[in-house]
Amino acid sequence: MNTTTVVPPAPRRKRRRSGLGIYQDRTGRWHLDLIIAGLRRHRSYGHISFEEAKARAKVDGAAFRMERLTGVSATPAVVDITVAAALGRYAREAFTTLRPATQQLYHKLIKPLREHLGDCRLSALSAFDVERYKRLRTTPAPGRQGTGQVMCNRELTLLSAVIRACREWKLTTRTDNPVRAVKRFKESKGRDRVVTYEEETALLARLPEPHRTLTQLALETGLRLQSEGVPLTWADVDLDKARLHIKASDAKSGKERWLPLGEDMVSRLRAMKATSTSPLIFAGPRGGPLTHFKTTYRRAVRAAGLAGTGLNVHCLRHTWASRLTESSGDLLLVQKLGGWSSLLLVQRYAHLRAGRDVAAIRAMLEARESHRQSHSATTVVPLKG
Repeated sequence: MNTTTVVPPAPRRKRRRSGLGIYQDRTGRWHLDLIIAGLRRHRSYGHISFEEAKARAKVDGAAFRMERLTGVSATPAVVDITVAAALGRYAREAFTTLRPATQQLYHKLIKPLREHLGDCRLSALSAFDVERYKRLRTTPAPGRQGTGQVMCNRELTLLSAVIRACREWKLTTRTDNPVRAVKRFKESKGRDRVVTYEEETALLARLPEPHRTLTQLALETGLRLQSEGVPLTWADVDLDKARLHIKASDAKSGKERWLPLGEDMVSRLRAMKATSTSPLIFAGPRGGPLTHFKTTYRRAVRAAGLAGTGLNVHCLRHTWASRLTESSGDLLLVQKLGGWSSLLLVQRYAHLRAGRDVAAIRAMLEARESHRQSHSATTVVPLKG
């Protein structure tokens, strides 16, 4: 009886290129590995073409040989840090100039970048690595949900800013930005969900205080709820003059503005101030900043039977802008009170004033016709004599 011997396959070896000292590993990355006068030198090039790896190897190989023979470094010493170290450096250096809400968002974006790309050298990071990260973050897997495409775009934007900053700080040898070669997901041009008055009543009825008053304030003033509403202090409100002050440090445009308040809102704030022990208008249970507002808001949306209708927090500001445009027809006023940096950002509401445009043209024509009639009635025709 014949027996067959199964021979295990030989282990996969590195694919070397003779004469240059470069090879491609199992993941497709190119490396330079040289031994010059007993001293081994290694450098990683990442996922690049063979021609590019060969060109880099010639330059680096000549520099290493010159350094070994003369004892003088032929190339300036450059720090080559990992993606994790670059993210940490960027957080320490660049986050200090950002608004608190933006800092909180960026810290949230850093976590998945550090988890998936943290061990990779910044100089070896390729567009292929970024594309693979993009696919991994948006594809659901067993026991893990995929990240939304919009959030993934924000993560890639942050990574691109980190690489750009590290190039300026001379922390990497690379001169390109691999994130720019990766196509982003398409995003919606605008969120056009407007809260109806019936939905507003149902939603406010299911929100606890101070979330209810904060939501009503957003609907009446158009402030950005998370970055401009939550940090408000009693020093920012003038109840006698019925106006609210948005500090430049909290405003997205970096410019302060004053927002008028209605009589009902002034009465509510007076009642809250009489019992408040915190400098914050909308304080948490222990007097600190109000946290987890979006969680409470989503819970109230579900309780009001509005789940699945797209009624998110941003809809409050969009609803305010839509209502103000319909009632006033003045886009400049909407831009001023809403704190938009450009009139182009409020052009999306221009269609809401179509009825007022027609009325304005009609009033102009009626004024002209009235002037003509009054002029003709008072004109004196000379008699022929």
